[in-house]
Amino acid sequence: MSLGFIPYAVKFNLHEVDATAAGTILLALITVVLAGIAVVQLIQSRKDRKVADDALAAATYQAQISERQAETAEKALQAQMRPLLIEVPIDRARVDRFRFGSDNTDSLKTVGELYVDSSRSTATGNEVRLAVPFLNAGNGVARIQCAWIEVEGQGYECGGFVRANVPVGLETRALFAFGEENPGYQPVKALIDTHADISVGIRYCDAAGRQITTTAFTLSHHGAQEPEWEVNVIDLRDPDADEHLPPGVTGWGAPPAE
Repeated sequence: MSLGFIPYAVKFNLHEVDATAAGTILLALITVVLAGIAVVQLIQSRKDRKVADDALAAATYQAQISERQAETAEKALQAQMRPLLIEVPIDRARVDRFRFGSDNTDSLKTVGELYVDSSRSTATGNEVRLAVPFLNAGNGVARIQCAWIEVEGQGYECGGFVRANVPVGLETRALFAFGEENPGYQPVKALIDTHADISVGIRYCDAAGRQITTTAFTLSHHGAQEPEWEVNVIDLRDPDADEHLPPGVTGWGAPPAE
């Protein structure tokens, strides 16, 4: 009897072992499948992310190209509108009429001729006067903000212009008139009387109020020869250069003096 029991017991245990092994194998297979699915999803996620990154990079690159194209177009448009104030050719024979604020009659000069008077007598006293001619040789209207005479770092602003908005190819004048009570009277008079070079600056912009530009001039005396005084450009600053005005000058739209 005992010899028949042992194989039965062994057979029963083998069935139990087979079921356990099968469950383990099945669990392992499920784990492998799930892991495979996870790997596939991870790979697909990375592919999707790469596609998204590539699309973002392409969009960024296209945006940069569009921005550069827009900047180029804007610069081209600005170049078409850029004014440029320079000295007026002295050989222009046309007579120019201008009037200082306290006068009842016009002064007459050829358009390129500089007017200088260090002892002009008026009803209110003596004045130092200068009428400095400028020509717009640029591509657009010049809107003048201010003009000044600079002496030892101090600016003395002009009182007005023949025209403050200067069309292309036309001239204007900065009209300086310093009465005896004006701080600019003595220093400017001294330069004129000693025939020293006089530094003049003028700041202007285009019709849209952009491309703020400064041109620096020197007024030089030539003795008895005609013309007695001459205007020469000595410096032309880049548009929108970060440049402060000298103390004493408060032109509109310009950075304040430090």
